Amino acid sequence: MAIIILAVLAILIVLITFFFLILPKFSPHKRGFEFLKGKNYEQAQREFLHAIDKNPSDVNSRYYLALIYAMQGNHDLARKHLQDIVSINRYNNEVERADVLSKLAALNTEAGLNEPAFLNYLEILEYDPGNKLALFQLGFMALGQGEFSIANEYLSKYIDREKRDFEALLALGVCKNRLEEHSEAEQLLGRAVKANSDSRLARMLYAIQLLINKKYSDSLKIMRDILDDQASPYLYFFVKRTTAFLLHKGQRTLEAIRILEELKRFSKQNKLGDQLTPVLYDLAMLFIHLHDWTFGSAYLTMVEYFDPTYGDTASALKDIEYMHNGDETAERDLQQVVSSWENDQGKQFHLFKLSGLASKKRFNLQAVYNSAIAETPTVTPKASSPSGAGKKGKSTSSAASASFDQLLTMPFNDFERKAYHLAKKIDLSVSSRLSTYREQDGIDLLCKEKNSGDQVLLVIRRWKETKLGDIELRNLADYMHTEKIKRTIIMVTTGLTDSAQKTAETMPDLYVYSYEELLQLLE
Repeated sequence: MAIIILAVLAILIVLITFFFLILPKFSPHKRGFEFLKGKNYEQAQREFLHAIDKNPSDVNSRYYLALIYAMQGNHDLARKHLQDIVSINRYNNEVERADVLSKLAALNTEAGLNEPAFLNYLEILEYDPGNKLALFQLGFMALGQGEFSIANEYLSKYIDREKRDFEALLALGVCKNRLEEHSEAEQLLGRAVKANSDSRLARMLYAIQLLINKKYSDSLKIMRDILDDQASPYLYFFVKRTTAFLLHKGQRTLEAIRILEELKRFSKQNKLGDQLTPVLYDLAMLFIHLHDWTFGSAYLTMVEYFDPTYGDTASALKDIEYMHNGDETAERDLQQVVSSWENDQGKQFHLFKLSGLASKKRFNLQAVYNSAIAETPTVTPKASSPSGAGKKGKSTSSAASASFDQLLTMPFNDFERKAYHLAKKIDLSVSSRLSTYREQDGIDLLCKEKNSGDQVLLVIRRWKETKLGDIELRNLADYMHTEKIKRTIIMVTTGLTDSAQKTAETMPDLYVYSYEELLQLLE
């Protein structure tokens, strides 16, 4: 009996040794990993490829293979294997979802594939809402495309977690400026200056924000400290011109005039001809402020020579002429011109443009964002109707009615997002927002039908009283013909006029949602 037990134990030891110590050494993945640790990348690559041939779902081998390809500079193959992991959707302690998606996003960004990269970072947040890398990248990508509301959303969340990040503070400050949240912009840019006091850009943007907030003495102090021997001609010009305005607001108009006279010569010497007209106009305004009509008129005449449409040049010259002819109201009108110039000074300083944060590579981030956050489609399009309308006669909920009322009153940004959401619910992929309708109570979207790939025009109007008329329908028909659009779908909250309804019945490539169908879609 003892012999049998010993024999069984011996067999178990042999099996354990074979399966847990000997066999793994023959595993392509294990061999690949050993080669990788020894920095024998070519041999490791061959083993990982062998492992994938044997098991295409081996995400660990794909992950290490992607790392090798990336290290070798073969970013296309690295990106392919990372994307394969995302498609397989299997993760573990070695292959973590956020790590794979962030590496894939970085490779997509480097390849200029900004839309997939943006979606990669959005997917990270689905599983890890507080992921700082994703929040940071999404914020900066949105800001680079000029989508300030979206940038504000992600950068604010990032700053909540990284309160002293200089780049994020600066970017969010610029974002708040464009959203006209000027108090918050000042506070954030001030924090950015504290985080990196050596940044001349941060100090300049902060000084401009102080100017916008009418804190002229504080702005002037910072502006005077910015210039040094390394300042470019454009920076020197910009800071000096701003300083002149600040001096004027500090009741030191004559000093301001001396600086602008110097800038007039400086712009000629440094061939900054495009900057001469603003300086001449500034001088005209300052002399008019001092009631020096002769010099004011002379400088306005120079501005008129270079650009007759600049500022209020034409009306100011007329007012000076009227004043000389005894018009008692002309002087008051001239002072209003000066006041208008003073009020517009803050508006001319585009912090976003000065910051250099705009991306040179453009893509429709708003469309990508709206499509990504839209809910999974719940309404299946009919084969016979391009709209994918729901079944008629179905009762609608009070929630749908509430959504309908909200549609009429929500801010335009929310309405635009809702429009993208509606498109996705009827299996349309939005290509772009068209400029064919510019009012806040409607939107035109150029879409593709997901199944057929046909171009579809989606027209949405959230009107409260006016019905869509026959003329609008005929204009849409002309646009469809000119742009070779296959079908048009109309969602209008007020319906069609009787004549438009008759016209619609003669247009087989047009589908108009009824009130009941629209309510169902809003559920």
